[in-house]
Amino acid sequence: MRTIIILGIVFLVVLGIIFGGIILIKNQTSRPTGEDELCSDGVTYCTEDIGTECSELGCPSGTKYVGSLNSDKYYECRCGWAKNIAEDNIVCFQTKEEAILQERTESLC
Repeated sequence: MRTIIILGIVFLVVLGIIFGGIILIKNQTSRPTGEDELCSDGVTYCTEDIGTECSELGCPSGTKYVGSLNSDKYYECRCGWAKNIAEDNIVCFQTKEEAILQERTESLC
């Protein structure tokens, strides 16, 4: 009888660990709320940090993408390539569509 009780407790603990892990994984992969959208890596969600990084490049509020006057590419502001654009050559875009209308191609980091 004592062995059955111990086995029952062990079973419940293992079950709790399994379901706890599933819930934890589900919470880590669920989509954030608000205006978040997928980053260029297609896995993580970009947040308002993009706006901060764009303003550091000299772009106005609302900018999410940048390009160079000397190129037909555009990048997310957090991209290392974007940070290499000379300040006097930077072109700022609020949407991908704006960049595409200028015949630019998205470049992933």
